[in-house]
Amino acid sequence: MPNLDESNEEHFYHFGTSTAINEDGIWEHPEQISIGNSVFLERGYHMKVQEMENCTSPKIIIGENCWCNRYFRITAANRVELKKNVLIGPHVTLTDIMDDGGTGRIELGESCWLGANVVVKGNVRIGKGSVVGAHSAVLQDIPDYCVATGNPAVISRIYDTVSGEWVRVKELDKLNQVLANRRRQPLLSICLSPFQHPAALEQCLESIYDQIDACELFEICVAEGEANPESRVLLDRFQKQYANLTCISITNSPAPPIVHLMNQAKGAFIMPLFRPCRFEPDRLIPFLNVIHHHRTCSFIWINGNPQSPLTPVPVTQQMQGFEAFAVALSRFGAKSASLVLERTSWQRLQPLDPSQEQDVSLIPWVRILLNLNHNFCLYDGSASTGAI
Repeated sequence: MPNLDESNEEHFYHFGTSTAINEDGIWEHPEQISIGNSVFLERGYHMKVQEMENCTSPKIIIGENCWCNRYFRITAANRVELKKNVLIGPHVTLTDIMDDGGTGRIELGESCWLGANVVVKGNVRIGKGSVVGAHSAVLQDIPDYCVATGNPAVISRIYDTVSGEWVRVKELDKLNQVLANRRRQPLLSICLSPFQHPAALEQCLESIYDQIDACELFEICVAEGEANPESRVLLDRFQKQYANLTCISITNSPAPPIVHLMNQAKGAFIMPLFRPCRFEPDRLIPFLNVIHHHRTCSFIWINGNPQSPLTPVPVTQQMQGFEAFAVALSRFGAKSASLVLERTSWQRLQPLDPSQEQDVSLIPWVRILLNLNHNFCLYDGSASTGAI
């Protein structure tokens, strides 16, 4: 069947590359519609911008790598946005127009999945990685990493960061308990050592929040107390926007700043950043899956680009013992490595003096960690071409 392609770019607010969009569909006011890269849109769609006005931003946004099945309908009077990697089943309808005639805003979070015949209406956010069962009607927000079903849709399962399991929730009290668990212990804490230059801190934070937004499964820990005024203004700006950013005072702490941050971090796993870096796009959310499948490990050893700790298309192996680690280390070296530590293993660790805060201090930590728990995960991205 014929497809729309980049030759149609002039008709849209934005039209990405490598798309596969069937011609058998309807566009109303495409100049207010943005289509990302590598979008698949099957036949029978109807994309309608309800009211025309002079807008500086589009009213319908379909992010990159979204896969939308046949007879997909969007009606937007204000804004309907699909983040990247969203999956849409057949006969799905999204509209930001409420029953009283008012308008809301719809956002489908990264990697969420809507089953067949789902309706989303009004002012609704569906969180990252969440799934909506077929024939459901979503009228209110669904948090990150949940399963919702029914008309109206209610949450039936939710990912619990404490147990590491998808748990059933039949009562509101249970749902609130799991949500409280997420706030008390997110899945991953990223600890940022004090950066001398505010520009480096800003670059690092932007590369993180461009991916995770306000996802409750992450905690970002930043040292405060030695920050210059420019850094303080920067941190205040990020804190107002993201509840998962924690500023931790390092004043009068006898421990080196990065160790103090790790001691205060709440995550099930802790990633210390010893130097400024910028995460490549689409690395952090998939890394949660690595943690989920290796929660019995004392640490995850990341071998990759030293300026971008998580690299694309990694090879992940669970291994045991210091001998196996030494063999892996002989192949890859430690200079470009990063270490993600399981929380209880870190709490049991009596580290050697880490005051230099260099990667060379990681090897003594690893030896002690493997004496406590001989399981570890090697996350090898060294063969990839990811660069900052």
